[in-house]
Amino acid sequence: MVKSLIIAALAVAGALAGCTEVETCQQRNQRLSRVVNIESRQMVQDLDAILLLDRESNLAQWYTRGGY
Repeated sequence: MVKSLIIAALAVAGALAGCTEVETCQQRNQRLSRVVNIESRQMVQDLDAILLLDRESNLAQWYTRGGY
């Protein structure tokens, strides 16, 4: 009886813990380099926007046709 309760408790604890995804060292390094690459590109875009260095857009902010 005690053994079955212990087994049941361990099964419930195992089910609640869930599964975790394990990455290899190479996958972790690729993920981190991808994150650093994306964040550095975003930083450059933010600095260009703050310093007004980005190119002008050819898109009109308002509609150019009257819609008659």
